[in-house]
Amino acid sequence: MQFGVAIPTYRIPGGVAFMTEAAQSAEALGYYSIWFADHLAIPDDRLDYLGPEWYEPIVTAAYLAAQTERVKIGWDVLIIPYRNPLIVAKMVATLDTMCEGRVIYAGGAGYVEGEFAGLGLDFHRRGEMSDEYLEIMRELWTSEDPAFDGKYFRFSEIKASPKPYQKPHPPIWIGGNSRAAIKRAALLGDGWHPLYPSPEEMASGVAEIASLRGERGLDGFTISYSCSHVVQDAVLESVTLPESLRESRFRGTPEQIAAEFNRLGEAGVQHATVRFVHDSVGPDLFMRQLERFIKEVAPLVA
Repeated sequence: MQFGVAIPTYRIPGGVAFMTEAAQSAEALGYYSIWFADHLAIPDDRLDYLGPEWYEPIVTAAYLAAQTERVKIGWDVLIIPYRNPLIVAKMVATLDTMCEGRVIYAGGAGYVEGEFAGLGLDFHRRGEMSDEYLEIMRELWTSEDPAFDGKYFRFSEIKASPKPYQKPHPPIWIGGNSRAAIKRAALLGDGWHPLYPSPEEMASGVAEIASLRGERGLDGFTISYSCSHVVQDAVLESVTLPESLRESRFRGTPEQIAAEFNRLGEAGVQHATVRFVHDSVGPDLFMRQLERFIKEVAPLVA
């Protein structure tokens, strides 16, 4: 199993310097990928959970791509309806070209209704918007004479270059755990990247994707997994954790944590994005978690 790490872009103990050190350390330690979350307009009723400050993820990814050399760059996940798809397609293609093919485009339909309202978007149309926007981006990335006639966008007689470095385009991984998200991943994506479902839910989704893609003769698909916080007890023994972290599926000894990842591997997972406690422990302890996981847990995972 390949491992990526979510680079904190909110409640950051040290700002840009911390994010840069985390990204560079992840690369030096051998992580496959680094990931960035997406929130643009936090509604007041979500402040306790999300906090007010989030760095914009495309800009952050571009900055940290320039501070690294090998590690893949992904989003956990970009909310597809939040941004004009022609602009996102241009930004992603530009970044993929500049970093010579290190981009994984991961997107989802979103879940914070108040954030959609703050951005002037209809929360209840997010699914159909996501589907159309994905089709638009693929068209812009692959066609020399892109054209589209949809509900939200119509265009023709335009050019959109540079094309992505990766051909035909960067991998498209779809986030979300719902039946609609699973279908979107199977039919419009190259991978599925849900937010910490159980191994049983993961296996069910993998089977449904295999069926949908098999009916259409589609191949070449990645099963990824966005993890809840990994808590190695020996690393965080002096830290008082909130209840939500004490109940993480990925808590305990390296052997116990690895066993959970191996269960996911049996369900079909090939890549996992891990999270570590950061806002309550400081940069040094975050870096210690980053190192201890890749040295003590990852070798125990098939």
